[in-house]
Amino acid sequence: MTVHYRKCKTPEDFAAYSVYFIRNRKAFNPRYGLNDALSHLLGYVDHAQILLVYNADERLVGYGHYDYVDEDLTFDLQGDTVFIHAAILSPDYRRGRFFYEGLIRLFQLIAEEAHNVQHVRFAAEADHRYLNRLYSKFAAVVGQREGLHGMDNIYGVSFKEMLRYLRLEEMTSIEGHANI
Repeated sequence: MTVHYRKCKTPEDFAAYSVYFIRNRKAFNPRYGLNDALSHLLGYVDHAQILLVYNADERLVGYGHYDYVDEDLTFDLQGDTVFIHAAILSPDYRRGRFFYEGLIRLFQLIAEEAHNVQHVRFAAEADHRYLNRLYSKFAAVVGQREGLHGMDNIYGVSFKEMLRYLRLEEMTSIEGHANI
């Protein structure tokens, strides 16, 4: 099984992402209903940064959704923080290798397009044991917020540390900015 990645840019890309998101909304959040998914899409479509994952047959099998934000986690294209909203793969592709490779590609893309990023943030529902265990491998809880279905833990790590975790240290200069 092989996959390749493409940045979501065209109306057709966004349509494919939207359909995939709606069909796989339970992977994003088990309590997500159709209205939740539609609200999510409408709330992020204007500024969403999305990396699409396709298999060899050109079938969409996953995505990574992120935004650039300010210190208050409010959308800011020039913000120095990248907020990773989701990284979802279809069940047949949910293996450590695909997750790790996808994370590498996602952070390579971020390094290429946003030279001022200094911080990384993720959110996980406080009662979602799997995600909290996964995120704690490379980030620490830096806060909480009220989410759609309860409290969310906000995880944070420096961009430089995340690149180090992914063995991509050469992508940063001494100042910590991407130099691709």
